[in-house]
Amino acid sequence: MTQEYYSIITNAGLIKNAAANSGGSPVNLTHLAVGDSNGSYYNPTGTAVALQNEKHRTTVTHVVVDENNPNQLIVEAVINEIVGPFYIREVGVFDEDGDLFAIGKYPETFKPDLPAGSGKRLYIRMILGFASSPNVELIISDDINNDPNFSTDVNNALAERLVKAENLADLENVSEARDNLGVYSKSYLNSKIGRNYIMNGNFDIWQRDSSFNISGTTVYYTADRWNCVTQIGGAATISRQAFAAGQTDVPNEPTYFLRFDQTSSGSGYNPILEQRIEDVRSLAGKKCTISFYAKALAALNLDIDFVQVFGSGGSVSVGVVAQTINLNTSFQKFTLTFDIPSIAGKTVGSSSFLASRIRLPENAIFTVDIAQIQIEEGNIATDFERKHVSEILALCQRYWHKRLWYFGWSSTNHQHSIRQFNFPVEMRVAPTITNVVEAVWGAPGVTVFAQTSNKLNLHAAIPIASNGESYGHFMADAEL
Repeated sequence: MTQEYYSIITNAGLIKNAAANSGGSPVNLTHLAVGDSNGSYYNPTGTAVALQNEKHRTTVTHVVVDENNPNQLIVEAVINEIVGPFYIREVGVFDEDGDLFAIGKYPETFKPDLPAGSGKRLYIRMILGFASSPNVELIISDDINNDPNFSTDVNNALAERLVKAENLADLENVSEARDNLGVYSKSYLNSKIGRNYIMNGNFDIWQRDSSFNISGTTVYYTADRWNCVTQIGGAATISRQAFAAGQTDVPNEPTYFLRFDQTSSGSGYNPILEQRIEDVRSLAGKKCTISFYAKALAALNLDIDFVQVFGSGGSVSVGVVAQTINLNTSFQKFTLTFDIPSIAGKTVGSSSFLASRIRLPENAIFTVDIAQIQIEEGNIATDFERKHVSEILALCQRYWHKRLWYFGWSSTNHQHSIRQFNFPVEMRVAPTITNVVEAVWGAPGVTVFAQTSNKLNLHAAIPIASNGESYGHFMADAEL
C-alpha cells in the first residue's frame, strides 16, 4: 500500500547534514511552518525550497533523536489557540539560515482561532528518516504546558508530577525533598531540639565581664564559652553590645551581639573568635552547617573553619579547609556547610574538642559585629534555636563560674573553719580555682582546701579569741 502522507529531507537538507557529518557544525533547526498548499494536495519532492502556500511559522519546541531508532529525527512544534483560521495540508522545517530542511504532506486539518469562538492548540510532529544518525542540534522543552509531546508521553510526564493528596509520600526521597524545600514535620523539629552545638550563640551570658581589652597572643575568654586572641603586637576590645528594641536587622529580638574591635593592628596570624565544642567526636564524619549574622564598620572578608583537637595524649590536630564570607556595613545572614573529617584510626586523648573558628583580617584595624551563631548537623540551616537564659547559664557553668564567699567569727577558740561550696552544676572536670580575698578584718588566711568537679572546700585560719570577718570570691575554671 502506497503511503499517502509522508515527510522527506530536501536536497538542501541532505547537503547540510552531510557537511555536518564530515566535521562541520551540527545543523540548527529553528522553525516549523504549515501551509494549505493552495487548497489541494500535492506530493512534495526533495527539490522544494518552500511551502506552496505558507500560512504560519513558529519556533520548534522539540528536536530529538528517536530513542527506538537512532536514524530517525523527531521534530515538534506547537501552534497556539489564537492562530488561524486556515487548513493545513503541508508542513516544513527550516534551519537557522532560513533554508527548507524537510517537507511533508500532512493530513488535512482545520486550525480554528480563539477570537472566532473556537480555540485549538495544535501539536505538529514530523519524523524524518536518515541513512545514519542525524547530526543536528537537539532541543528539549521542559515546559509541560507547552509540551509538543502528546498521547502517552504527556500522560507519563503528568504522572511524574507531585500529587497534593500524597503530601510528598509519592517521592523517592522524602527527606531530601523536605531539605530542599525547607519544609519540616512537627516530629522532625521536635527531634532537633537541642540541635545547636554552640553554647551561648545568642551572647546572652557574660559571667566574667561585659568588656575586655585583649592584646598579643594571650587567649582570653570573653562572652561565656567564647575565647579570643589578637596578634603579635596587636590589641582589641571585645564587648557586649545591645540591640535596639524592635530592630529588624536580626530576627527574633535578640538582646545582645558581640563586637570585636581591633584597635591596633599586629602581625603573625589572624585574630580569632573561637568556641571549643567538647569532645572531638562531635560531628565527626558528618556534614554540619554554621549560620550567623554579621556586619562590619567597613566591608571586609572573614574566614570560617574548624579544627579537630584530639586532646592530651591524642592524635595530631586536623584542620578543615576555611570558607570565606564578605561582610558589609549591614547585618546579613551567612550559611556555610562543612564536611567534618572522620576520626577513624585516630587516638582521642583527654579534653579533646572541635574548634569552630571565625578568623578575622590580619594586619588590619576593623570592627566586626556578630550575632546568633548556630552549628547543626546536616546541610540545612534552621531558624536560630532560642533557649531560656537560665538554661544557657547552667550549660556555661559546666565550664566556668564565679561564687562569692564569706567567713565571720567572734571570740572563738577555734583556729580553723572549713566551708563547703557546692557548684551550681557538675563541672567538666575538677576545675582550676582562682581565689580572691576582697576584704578582711582579723587577718585570717582563706585558702582552697580541696575541690572536685561538683564542690569546693575553703579553709580559713582564724586567730584565737578574736573578732573578725573576711569575704571574697573564687572562680572555677574547667574550660577546654
